[in-house]
Amino acid sequence: MTESLPIIQLVVGIADNVNFMNVLDPENPVPLSLKLDAPSRLVFRLSDALIGVDWTFQKRPIVFTDDFGINFSSYTWIEMLYGVPQKPFTCFTIDYEDKRVGEYIYSLYMMDSHKQNIILDPKIENGAGHVP
Repeated sequence: MTESLPIIQLVVGIADNVNFMNVLDPENPVPLSLKLDAPSRLVFRLSDALIGVDWTFQKRPIVFTDDFGINFSSYTWIEMLYGVPQKPFTCFTIDYEDKRVGEYIYSLYMMDSHKQNIILDPKIENGAGHVP
């Protein structure tokens, strides 16, 4: 059974020239922390500004602390998003299952234009939890 999940987009960019934020709406950047209360599909992509200076995600772009494969699926690289081709390693998706309540840290693994590794550790709060 294939079920359509609501999509939550996170565009990783830099706001105020110093903070990594979700810049989906560049005029109103928000923290990368998430509050999830229902199954959903998370789409992570780098901002056009970061892609323009050759940033990418690392080969393994995301890791969840203490999830053990319960709430989050494996990531999948996206080559085409809404009909627009994506540069390799700049966009991926992951499904959130909402099966266990808790607070999770997810680590985003990126690489800057100098091939230096950058790691961010925002939080995900799951206050609802799904009881099968």
